Amino acid sequence: MNVIFEKFHGLVNDYLVYDCIKNNVFLGEEDIKHICHRNCGIGSDGILIGPIYEEGMIKVKIYNPDGS
Repeated sequence: MNVIFEKFHGLVNDYLVYDCIKNNVFLGEEDIKHICHRNCGIGSDGILIGPIYEEGMIKVKIYNPDGS
């Protein structure tokens, strides 16, 4: 699995950004847990997935490190 992320830091938080245009891999709950894990994965406070185009609007989904 080859996935491209950008990592951003701010106010003591760090998030991974998953661009749906650059990637076409589905990230499930277990994938998100593994990727966000500080010791086994990249490590982050969550993953932002977007852009998602719905009903003429641009949206972003936010996933917590536990996959929720």
